[in-house]
Amino acid sequence: MRKTATRHLDPGTPPAVAEPAADSSAGVWYAAGLRFTCTRCGKCCHDREVPTYVFLEQDDLRRLAEFLDIAIAEVIEHYCDESDDGLVLKARPGTCLFYKSKIGCVVYPARPLQCRTWPFWPSNLRRELWQKAARFCPGCNQGTLHSRGEIEAACLQMLGRRGAGCLWPGEIPLPH
Repeated sequence: MRKTATRHLDPGTPPAVAEPAADSSAGVWYAAGLRFTCTRCGKCCHDREVPTYVFLEQDDLRRLAEFLDIAIAEVIEHYCDESDDGLVLKARPGTCLFYKSKIGCVVYPARPLQCRTWPFWPSNLRRELWQKAARFCPGCNQGTLHSRGEIEAACLQMLGRRGAGCLWPGEIPLPH
């Protein structure tokens, strides 16, 4: 079944092209790093106002196949749906199919990059949106201090999946 999931936060708004920042350090509010440790609470595994889609790439499929000890074709057959933007994890109503209450993510060591890089997504690098993420996620502003370099590396991994220079509405370009 083909889903109409899209990687854009607002499907009616085309992605913007990232412009390099004029000064690589001026105004970077997270320059001293940000704290985050996953509590495995599962909040990010559940739908909020809109259905949550986990987009998958070849490396995600390979990691899941190795972890589950099955072929990539079986991962696709049993755990994926097609969307307009590629493969997504099948979803149960309201939650990720790999989330089990009282256990959490049953594929945590092999979870997709989209899950691995939370909350260090470009859409969370605006201070007000980080604060919104922190109100939602109990792991934000707690635990391990991640450097600016680690944060931006995670963001670049996410941006790389969508093509160089492509931003969702509300995201900011990374300083160079």
